[in-house]
Formats: sequence, structure tokens, C-alpha cells
Amino acid sequence: MPLTVKSAGLVTTPGKPAHANTQAMAKEQHLSLAEHVTTRLHADLVNQSDLIIVMEIAQKDRVQRLYPASRGKVVLLGYFDPKGPLEIADPFGTPLDNFKICFQRVARCCDNLADRLGVNDSKSRAGHVSAASAEDA
Repeated sequence: MPLTVKSAGLVTTPGKPAHANTQAMAKEQHLSLAEHVTTRLHADLVNQSDLIIVMEIAQKDRVQRLYPASRGKVVLLGYFDPKGPLEIADPFGTPLDNFKICFQRVARCCDNLADRLGVNDSKSRAGHVSAASAEDA
């Protein structure tokens, strides 16, 4: 079974497209977010997930408080980047350059996480990963 990655936010209105700066950043990286819409984190998603990735300590605390079943599943993405601080600031509401910096950091963390999970190749292992953010953009 391939690895499944889903994105969900703690504070969002479901069904919105990705933020314009996020779409521009993705396009520069030859990625399409045309199909992406925001989703709010919910109990079923938490229960189905083997790993829940957040960017800030406050998010980790909030996810664990709202969803006790998430305890032991929630990890900070910044943990997988020895070059940066543990928390990754959300660039929402800031200039495109901040989105670029954030993208580079998130990409580096995700590459390291994929290596750690042994899925940095075309043959993914079974599991489900959810990424929760304050604002799913």
C-alpha cells in the first residue's frame, strides 16, 4: 500500500483554493495546486493517520488537546532539519520571498523525513501521514 499524505488545517474554511502566494511558489517548482482545496483537521483523519506533522509547538499542543488519540503521532516538521529552528513559521500574509524561504525549509524537512521513513523512492511503504497547519493554505 503506498504512502498517503493529506493536508489539513486547524483554522480554515473547508473548500478554499491554495493561497495565491502558495500557488505561485508551487508553479515555480513545477507543481500544480489546481486540485487542492482546504480541509479542516477532524477526528476521523486523526484516527486514520499514523503520523501527524505540524510546524509549530502550539499546533502540536492544540492537536493533542483537541484529539487525544493523536498523542504519540504528532511531530514537528522542523525536527527533520538540523540547519534550522524547530518551528517553521507560517508565511501566510507575508511577501512571496517568505513563501520561498518556507518552501525550501519544508522541502528539506520532507526529504529528510522521507529518508527516515524509507520512502524517498518510487516504492513507498504503507502508512498515512497528515500535515496539520494553523491555516491550511
